[in-house]
Amino acid sequence: MGGNSSPVLTNCRFTENSTTGSNTFGGAVYNVVNAASGTSDPVFTNCSFQGNTSTSFGAAVFNYGGTSGVSSPTFTNCSFQANISSTTNVGAITNYSMTGARSVPLTNCVFFDNGGSGTIKNLIGGTSTASYSLFEPSVNNYIDGGNNQTTSVNPFISTTSTELRPGSPAIDAGNSAANATCTDLAGNVRILNNIDLGAYEFGAALPYSAALSGTATIPAGGTANLAVALGGGAAPYTVTYVPNGGSNTPVTGYTSGANIPVSPNATTTYRLVSVTDASGCAATLAGTPPGGSANVTIQAPPPPSLLSHPPAGLRVRR
Repeated sequence: MGGNSSPVLTNCRFTENSTTGSNTFGGAVYNVVNAASGTSDPVFTNCSFQGNTSTSFGAAVFNYGGTSGVSSPTFTNCSFQANISSTTNVGAITNYSMTGARSVPLTNCVFFDNGGSGTIKNLIGGTSTASYSLFEPSVNNYIDGGNNQTTSVNPFISTTSTELRPGSPAIDAGNSAANATCTDLAGNVRILNNIDLGAYEFGAALPYSAALSGTATIPAGGTANLAVALGGGAAPYTVTYVPNGGSNTPVTGYTSGANIPVSPNATTTYRLVSVTDASGCAATLAGTPPGGSANVTIQAPPPPSLLSHPPAGLRVRR
């Protein structure tokens, strides 16, 4: 990431990456502005950095602002565990600035076993500001933005996973407004009660489900009602369905189980395409096919009665 480069990375794992050779930096991420006035501001959300190594600074992440560039990555709900330099005992993040801007905000993050006091290393003009984050007591090389905690007990479920253990102080301890993602690193619902610190939401389930129903037989010119059952999420929803051979049809302002009237001209199968809730979070489409389907059959008209309409010349005895 040199010159002008500001990628957005969400729900990513950086595990057991390493640098080779002497005096190397950034085992997982090497974020450097090479140009005199370049910008490199990547955004990391719900990311896990586990077991990365370097031979010098920044076992997980090395940030360098150059002479007059801007290098200000953002970390929200990221977890750092067992990232360590083999020679300098400098672990998770190194921020290095000559005269270029070098500021790193850390929000809802968890750091454990990344070299103790060397977890965050700021060189020359580099700074880190942490809020709603969890550290070991020995970690102090950051600006306290408020609502931070410390713990001497591993908040993660194991030394090789950054999922939270039961009773972890990271549970429900974050700033929910700082993270607008719908799912965590495991694909589970991102916020359960209050948002947890780190990349994983403890005890969360898969996103809410949605399933289409409404199979019916109707006369020609009649109307059938489709319906979508929603197991969670926040109303109102936007439901999109499609008839076979037709185009996607969105229904806005939808509530679970409400009727969606359809009047096909021929027998038609309807399929659910997608559902998003008021927060923009997508539903898991349940059933087979995913989201289910509804078959609306047009009833054939009865054949005409010969007695009601006798052919010419035929007399019907009454």
